[in-house]
Amino acid sequence: MKEKFNLINKALFVLIFLQVLSLTNVFAYEDKGNVTIKIPLSPYMQDLEGRSFEIYKIMDARPSDEQKLLSELSKKSDDDLKKTYDHFLVGPSILNESKDMGLITFELKDGTYLVKETNDGKSPKVEAFLIIMPSRDGRDFDVLPKYEYKKPKKPPEYPPDKPPNPPPKYRVELYKLSDDGNKLPGAVFKLYKVFDKSLEEVKLSGNSYNDKGEARELVTDDNGLIAIENLPEGKYIFKEIKAPKGYVIVNEDTSFEIYGNEGTRLEVVNNKNPGNFGSYKFIKVDENNNPLEGAYFKVLKVTEDGEEPLLVNGKEYVLKSDANGNFTAENLAFGDYILWETMAPEGYIISSNKINFTVDENYFEEAKKAIINKKDKPRVKIPKTGDITQIVAIISGSILIAMGCVFIFSKEKS
Repeated sequence: MKEKFNLINKALFVLIFLQVLSLTNVFAYEDKGNVTIKIPLSPYMQDLEGRSFEIYKIMDARPSDEQKLLSELSKKSDDDLKKTYDHFLVGPSILNESKDMGLITFELKDGTYLVKETNDGKSPKVEAFLIIMPSRDGRDFDVLPKYEYKKPKKPPEYPPDKPPNPPPKYRVELYKLSDDGNKLPGAVFKLYKVFDKSLEEVKLSGNSYNDKGEARELVTDDNGLIAIENLPEGKYIFKEIKAPKGYVIVNEDTSFEIYGNEGTRLEVVNNKNPGNFGSYKFIKVDENNNPLEGAYFKVLKVTEDGEEPLLVNGKEYVLKSDANGNFTAENLAFGDYILWETMAPEGYIISSNKINFTVDENYFEEAKKAIINKKDKPRVKIPKTGDITQIVAIISGSILIAMGCVFIFSKEKS
């Protein structure tokens, strides 16, 4: 009889041990994930293979202002970065022919990282960007970086000075050029003053700053020039909202600073449209016109037979609104499309309306199309199926442990 009790005690001990082990796995914290840098094929990016990146560990926490941090880090040389931060090399990228893209996958622990492409002669180069772990999309996620573009093949002629004199103080001159150096009239911009965490459109009287004037669109003249006088010191952004006909926007935002007794001169390049392709801008807002981040959309192509999901590299084309509510359907063949919301921001009701839009030669001429979400009523949060399973397992295991302990102690007493 005693041997039987010993056998039962051993079995209960094994059961208790396994239960404690399962509890440890449930509450274990994984502080790392996989990041994949994807370098997709495009009219401007043909060299996808053999690209390498230096990864710099900047901090353990998430930065309070990502754009400000990236701007500050971008001003540092590679030597300064390597002296200041821990770093390691990833790559080279491997060509995935079926998806028409270069891929690099690596593991990162939680924290904020700066990613810079190494100087290996590839062109155009990938712009420096931040990776923050964990991302808002989880611990395993993909990165689609932007690209730097070549300077014009020939320098612009700044009339009447050759070489040009610096602009007068508090003046900015923006020259719009094609990728082969020709001046481009008809490009449309808006000018914004940059504050700590917001942008404010600059008010003008004529082509001069005036805080009692009016904000308006600015158009490049026959020399491809926009000139603004008497700007107060500070940081600014020229935001391009329409490219000249036959050209596409390369970089929508061009930043500059006014300080001291100096002016500044900018060159902004447009590439020729490689074909009948264009883009369309949207902004996600609430009922009070506040921008909403984290809304997901699927793009459908309108055909003679109806509608069908738009595929890019074999996958459905999905868009997500950024922190300012903005998102853009890019590199679309001219035609009619439908935008369908698949996930609303947290706390809001998903929109049931289909948004029809057309991409043609005037694709950047219209203002952003606004998409509105209404706030959702508070609901009781129901645990996911996996969470319920774990909770049931924990409760059941705890009951078994308690019953086992009672049984052992009662037998020992008897």
